[in-house]
Amino acid sequence: MTTLHHETTGNLNNARPASPPGEVDDLEPIILATGATLIPITVMIVTLRIATGRLISKLHVDDYVCLFTLSLGIAQWGTMYRVAQLGVAKHSWDVPLTAITRSVYQIWMTHALLGMVSFLSTKVLILTFYLRLFGTIRWVRRTCYTLLVLCLIIYGTIGVWYIAGCVPSGWSSKLPVCEETGPLILMGGAFTVAVDVLLFVLPFPIIWRLHLDRAKKRGLVVLFLFAILIIATSTVSLAYRVSIVINGTEDPSWDGAQVSITAYVEIFGTVIVACAPALYTFWTRIFTQTRTYTKLRSMLGLEPQRQPDISLGTWNTWRAANETRATTRRPNDMATESSQDLIQAQIPMNRIQKTVTVTHRVEEQRQRSLGSGGIV
Repeated sequence: MTTLHHETTGNLNNARPASPPGEVDDLEPIILATGATLIPITVMIVTLRIATGRLISKLHVDDYVCLFTLSLGIAQWGTMYRVAQLGVAKHSWDVPLTAITRSVYQIWMTHALLGMVSFLSTKVLILTFYLRLFGTIRWVRRTCYTLLVLCLIIYGTIGVWYIAGCVPSGWSSKLPVCEETGPLILMGGAFTVAVDVLLFVLPFPIIWRLHLDRAKKRGLVVLFLFAILIIATSTVSLAYRVSIVINGTEDPSWDGAQVSITAYVEIFGTVIVACAPALYTFWTRIFTQTRTYTKLRSMLGLEPQRQPDISLGTWNTWRAANETRATTRRPNDMATESSQDLIQAQIPMNRIQKTVTVTHRVEEQRQRSLGSGGIV
């Protein structure tokens, strides 16, 4: 993001007059609206992800990283909204110097540093998710670890550079201008877009090699296509940064606020996209097997796709039933989580398990009837 600049006298930029009375543009309503929309949606989706993970098996590293990233995104939005409340998310010629206080600058810098940590956390979130699903594939594992190291180096370098060049010693009252931050801004934006593109294309070679019919493959492709939204957001953010660095800016407070909005929108968007597989699992393996789902279909006049298990009337009984089914797997099936586990998570196995159970019971009854007839 851009940093706060100031002039010695007058407004932040004396080149333009102040806006007419009652016509001052302010990004505070947009910041409030995006936060009030994205935060509840993201919290709800992450909650469903965590609940699904606990019901299906257990929580993994990427689940905890998801919670951490969500917390960072909320904190990043909160600091930006606080800056907007203090009157700095306006055009520079509408922001008087009296509004740029020491506390405002500290909040602004905190917001910028939170953004860097948040971007790093989003990449770690996606990479740990891929490692859990496809970590048994050597080239995927090496690619993920390489990207993890690169992310740590790049974002760490940007953070150190930013602190060294922009944070004044002792937070003195003199508000410095961060010099030579153009390469810093462009490097961070370009690296973010490049990593987003790599993370977007990474799963597709694996999906096409899986032993699935075309319909299931198309479903998985559509699932991962949601990552296009992340690329679009990071590209817009990079476009803002390129324009600021190359063309310069006479409106640093306004341009910086716009970049910040795209930044936290990308954070929340990444968290939502990372939860998409868990939401699909929640729908196919939990919700569609409850009596609530059956009643809803009946109320809408739809034919039931299949009868739910009699033991799936409540969430607790569903969890108990699911844990019972998990014990029937072979030890080798539970040793690692591979790409095949992803497919098992997407394909309901109840019909297969029911068939095996019914066949076993019929065979057992037949043996008992033969034994009662005197046949040994």
